[in-house]
Amino acid sequence: MVNVKDKQVAEILSQIHEGMTTKLVPKLREKGDYYIENRLFSILCEDIDSSPSKCAYEMNSRYKYNMDREEVIKILKQTQVGNPKIRKQILDWASEIATCFEGAINGDKKSFEKFEKLRKKPVGDTNPKYNPFRLALIMIYVKFPEIDVYNDIEHVYNLGGAFAKKYFNDMTDIICSVHGFLQPKVTKNKSAKKDADKKIPYEELLKLNKQLEVQNSRLEHELKTTNIMLEELQDEFEIQLEESKVEELTKFFSKLNSEKYGYLLDELLVIRKEVRALRKSNYSLPIELNGLLIMVDKLTMFIQDSQIDPIMKVDAIKKVTLNDIEFCNYDGEPFINSDDLKTVKVVSAGWKYTAKEIQISRPAVKEVITNE
Repeated sequence: MVNVKDKQVAEILSQIHEGMTTKLVPKLREKGDYYIENRLFSILCEDIDSSPSKCAYEMNSRYKYNMDREEVIKILKQTQVGNPKIRKQILDWASEIATCFEGAINGDKKSFEKFEKLRKKPVGDTNPKYNPFRLALIMIYVKFPEIDVYNDIEHVYNLGGAFAKKYFNDMTDIICSVHGFLQPKVTKNKSAKKDADKKIPYEELLKLNKQLEVQNSRLEHELKTTNIMLEELQDEFEIQLEESKVEELTKFFSKLNSEKYGYLLDELLVIRKEVRALRKSNYSLPIELNGLLIMVDKLTMFIQDSQIDPIMKVDAIKKVTLNDIEFCNYDGEPFINSDDLKTVKVVSAGWKYTAKEIQISRPAVKEVITNE
């Protein structure tokens, strides 16, 4: 627990709040995606082992969203924590960071030193460019809600990776400064003259020199931090640009397979299957259809080259449980329980963008009623 009544802790929290309101808030642009992602992260920070289904339930019940498991998985993938193993590594690291933060802000130097080592070392099997500081920040606020005396968590929810890291580093510098954990190194001047007439002005000069060295060190540190933040903002921009391209691509193919446009992707599968069957039976197709069939082949090639693939095989018969068809549209009698086994026929294949493992449309299955 953080002792927020302690004078030094209160000073740290005050300076952190001031830094947030004066340095970061004016630069923030409210981006709904960050807010949703960070709320989802807060649920994961409360329970590291939360499944996507549980996260969706919590997001809906707490914040009145209308999310499903697929949407949670999509967000986790977009924020580079889709792999359960890597996600757990990051969350475990963030939990350890938060524990060290508790000791550091309360004035324990050993905790601060461990905190410094942890924040500078790579996290598990993550991409070297991955920025884990959003999760670290949220973990700190989740584990120690008493530090949020100024309701800064609402601003934290609007932070992307680069600004989250800047805020995190500012917090570290403030803790270091208030508790005096690190002192700036000052080069001693050994050429001091002993002339009594020059002793006083020399001491003043030395004092001024020390002040300038400290100020220079601080400015160099701020310049380095700013340059790093600019690089990370550029990386974030490039990631967001790529995500936008993926989103537009998935929207386009999702529309193609919507009811409004006659489920074109499904129809292409059906036409291709029927044409192959006719050719296999040596049926001679009218020459007038050749142009249409060429167009079907070209459209099919375009879809395949775009890495848009069917999830299931149309007309396939499967025995499934409720969990097996969690991502499907099901038409049939309700399942009695999770172990109830039913026979279904695939009536619509469902589609996914294979490159990013994003589901574009759900497969549709219909219960097969057998007379026993």
